Amino acid sequence: SDTADIGTAVNIGRCSVIGDDVRIGAYTTILDHVVIDNGCSVGDHCYVKSNTVIGNKGFGFEIDGEGRPSKFPQLGRVTIGNHVEIGALNTIARGSIDSTTIEDYVKTDDHVHIAHNVILGENSIVTACAEISGGVRIGSGCWLGPNCSVMNNVEIGSNATVGIGAVITRSVQAGTT
Repeated sequence: SDTADIGTAVNIGRCSVIGDDVRIGAYTTILDHVVIDNGCSVGDHCYVKSNTVIGNKGFGFEIDGEGRPSKFPQLGRVTIGNHVEIGALNTIARGSIDSTTIEDYVKTDDHVHIAHNVILGENSIVTACAEISGGVRIGSGCWLGPNCSVMNNVEIGSNATVGIGAVITRSVQAGTT
């Protein structure tokens, strides 16, 4: 978009789409076929691998009075900090009102899904095929194992470890496995 703010020495790959009012910080690399939707922000010194989608509306439905799924608005954005690496084929959904936030030095592997209104704390690592549902709060220095699933509105304390294939249905204390 003509309204995107692209920093110094940014490299944007082939067939990528950068939406209106997007900010991409200095020295960031965006590989091929990436979508960064309107109003989203990517910090300095970041690396986004191919076929990742950042900031599209997520899968947000509430059941209405007649028992039918009704889409709720998703008006927020995605904010990605500095020195973040986002793997290939990731999806990071925009927040419903507040932002979905990926803090500094976070690393995600390939095939990761991060839903709306998630806050992912600095220095955390999310490995292959992890799924983080809406409204989840993850502290700093966490490690989420391959194929784990984290249910809506759960909190994972700082320096916690989530094992391979774990299904997190309730909050996890800081420093625990």
